Order: sequence, then C-alpha cells, then structure tokens
Amino acid sequence: MHPTKQLKDLEEALDRFKVCIRLLPETVFAARMDDWTPRDVVAHLIGWNRYTIEGCHEILEDRKPQYLGDAVNDFSNLNAQSVQRYSCEDREGLLAELDNSFNELRAYLAAVDPAPGIDLVQIGHCSMEIISTQITGVSGQGRRRAED
Repeated sequence: MHPTKQLKDLEEALDRFKVCIRLLPETVFAARMDDWTPRDVVAHLIGWNRYTIEGCHEILEDRKPQYLGDAVNDFSNLNAQSVQRYSCEDREGLLAELDNSFNELRAYLAAVDPAPGIDLVQIGHCSMEIISTQITGVSGQGRRRAED
C-alpha cells in the first residue's frame, strides 16, 4: 500500500475513533474495560504516536529504539507512562492532544529523509497499522458499551 494511502486510512480510522470517544457517556469514558479506560486508550495512542517518532530518530542514529526495551513487558511500562503523562481528564483536551500527536507523526513521516537502506516510512507505517488495529478494536468496544 502506498504511504500516502496508509496515512489517509489511519487518519480516517482516527476520526472514527474520536467520534466513538465523543459519543461515550462520561461514566463509560472513565470506566475500566479490562485494565484500561477509554481515556487511558486515548493517552496510550498519543504516547505511541510520539514513541514512533523517537524510535525513528534513534534508528537514524544507528541505535535501537529505547521503547523496544519494554517489549518483554508487552510495553506495559511505556503504556503506563503515557497514561500518566497525558492524564488530562478533559475529553476534548485529550482528543486535541491526540490530533497534535498524529499531526506530528504525519509531518515527520512525510518529511523524513532516511539513511540509505533504512525505510523509516515503512517503520512508521508498521506502527500506524498496529495503532489503527487498536483504534478499530477500541471503537467497536466503545460502541457496544455505549449501546448497552
């Protein structure tokens, strides 16, 4: 798939996700589903948009992305840091931060001039596919919870 198409698809998934988040009653937005609240999921996505950029910088510096050190923990430490760092309780403020982080990622991937043999756009798109899958799953859960 062409990178521009992937970014457009991710942006559309993000827009659908934000609609679902906005439709949730406040009690559902703050309620735990398994180990996460929908608010936590938004913070998680903000963090991963930014971790992806940091990881790409590290790869260009011929270093292993730091976030991979938390892979043995299923990235639970990084995710907890994101939930703490982006702890805004205001739903619209948190969604605005999600937009900001996505815009940063999109701009970075559009402008990056990777070193020979390093496909940062593909690395970024791999991360975006994971994020898109998470958005789709959470959107479906939120929709079902809102309907209940």
